[in-house]
Amino acid sequence: MDKEHKLLERMTDWYSGDPARIQHFIKVYTFAKEIAYGEGLDEAQTELIGAAALVHDIGIKIAEEKYGRCEGPLQEKEGAPEAEKMLLETGYPADVAKRVGYLVGHHHTYTDIDGIDYQILVESDFLVNLFEDKSEEKTIRSVLRKIFVTGTGRNLCRTMFGIKDEIWISPLYRGRPEDVSGRTPREIAVYDLLDKLNIAYERVDHEVTPSIESCHGVDKKLDIHICKNLFLCNRQKTDFYLLLMPGEKPFRTKDLSKQLGCARLSFADAEHMEQYLGIHPGAVSIMGLMNDTGNHVRLLVDREVLKTEYIGFHPCVNTSSLKAKSSDIFEKFLPAVGHEMTVVEL
Repeated sequence: MDKEHKLLERMTDWYSGDPARIQHFIKVYTFAKEIAYGEGLDEAQTELIGAAALVHDIGIKIAEEKYGRCEGPLQEKEGAPEAEKMLLETGYPADVAKRVGYLVGHHHTYTDIDGIDYQILVESDFLVNLFEDKSEEKTIRSVLRKIFVTGTGRNLCRTMFGIKDEIWISPLYRGRPEDVSGRTPREIAVYDLLDKLNIAYERVDHEVTPSIESCHGVDKKLDIHICKNLFLCNRQKTDFYLLLMPGEKPFRTKDLSKQLGCARLSFADAEHMEQYLGIHPGAVSIMGLMNDTGNHVRLLVDREVLKTEYIGFHPCVNTSSLKAKSSDIFEKFLPAVGHEMTVVEL
């Protein structure tokens, strides 16, 4: 039995006879793992977040026994040392146990969130609490606006509670976020590279934009047209292409295949997208070429895109969008990542 299952058993024993508390932490654990996966966290980060979710409310029992009540600060105070102790006894490394203890000791504190693990734990707990508390839509919208940062968490919240109006879009910012807590490593790497290349850019954050249609509000805020980014391959899955074209222009695979002199292309799968571009479906972007160090992906650019002064793109996640000069992307970024482009007319 692995550590995580042992920890789940320990927590189930801890709250034996209290099915509501047991179901609560298991639901928080499930959401935490789902958000971690959706945000592309690695195995070690996901394991830490899962452990934190399992023990996050361990302090309730102690607080009730000592004080006869269990408000948030008391949960944090009593839970932190007990959580760290339980993880060590279950076989977790000391550094993981210490970080989980810190998270348990702060999970009702929503300021100065200092990492993606902290952010995901808070979002997961809110997803369950909003339901269990039978929160009104006004409250849910407020929490969604003030607390949720990750694209996966925001999307889960909106879907679960049926929040269907236009996506949330932040004010317009210049340059990288001042606070990168809650941002994924792949997003931060984009800002690092653009800054290193002295490429100026404007930015907005927003909820998940799974399609080009959902980007219209983002287009308006950035005063550009977001490009359509298509990840394609041949039938044998030996040749891969990233196609940039105007968002409103229809894609006809036969026209492109004819220009390239190859068999008809189709959409490539998510596995190769992650392998070569380091991004998930919905976040396809020219920035992904920075991860294609083996030049497995050939860049195709519709001639119309080259006529625009500015280009819009995701920073390898579909919860932010950037605007930069087209010349900077094609003349500075592409050489820096060792890629060339093939111009096509569609």
